[in-house]
Amino acid sequence: MPRTRERVIIRGKLDWKIRPFLARYLFLQDVGTLVDLRLVYGVSHLIKVGDRAAGISQAVIDRMREREDGDGFITLNHVEKFKPGDRVEVLDNAGNFQFEGVFKSMNNKLRADVFLQHIDQLSSWRVSVPITRLRVVNGND
Repeated sequence: MPRTRERVIIRGKLDWKIRPFLARYLFLQDVGTLVDLRLVYGVSHLIKVGDRAAGISQAVIDRMREREDGDGFITLNHVEKFKPGDRVEVLDNAGNFQFEGVFKSMNNKLRADVFLQHIDQLSSWRVSVPITRLRVVNGND
């Protein structure tokens, strides 16, 4: 089963939690008949195309394996290394651009301080942002 490690804070301490990569999904090479699968304990739904079980291509499996680190965990979020003064994009939950700002510093292992400048260029705000929601703007050296 594909697994991933996720940084979490438990009782105030930063730690790793191991989780299934695609929780509640079971991948089978030979699915047999759909009736047999529905009788398996814990199976509530099957993803189907018409009357056949849906499959994923070997290319998708290969891409998941390419993201595995040396310990066999799939890496979900590659956290970029930021330098003070880097121009960064702040992303929303879906990874879409929201704001542009300037990276100031890390304020703990999961969050960073970013300066956002108001359109009038006269005022700016310091905000704390999860590092997984930051991306360096192209063109930084």
